[in-house]
Amino acid sequence: MSVTVTIAVPNIDRAVQHQKLHNEARRLAWVLRSARQEAITSGISGRVEFYFHTNRYDVNFQTKYFLPDGITYRTTPTFVHHGTHRIYCVFAPSGAPSPGGTVCLTNRYNELLYVIVNLPAGRVRVSDSPPDN
Repeated sequence: MSVTVTIAVPNIDRAVQHQKLHNEARRLAWVLRSARQEAITSGISGRVEFYFHTNRYDVNFQTKYFLPDGITYRTTPTFVHHGTHRIYCVFAPSGAPSPGGTVCLTNRYNELLYVIVNLPAGRVRVSDSPPDN
């Protein structure tokens, strides 16, 4: 019995971490899409800011989302703003992002998922592989 438990527990944890990673990538994509849609609907820019070292992201300086236990940013999100150390994506009232970029998430087993915001349309997608550019 102990041999079965020794084999099964790591596999269960791997499955849980896999699901957490996919759930978080989908949640982040939903948050980005929602910020874009809100900008279009309200006519006021929407902003999602990423805090790499604290594993969180904020929407419009108000709503805070923390990455779940075991999920982290693999690399610094690529929403580059020259002249500042802040990392954020702003959606204009037209829905266009400034800038486009990618967020790479990982779990304890080094699985990766990418949440990609493309230019110029602002399409948000989740992918197993990084964007071509």
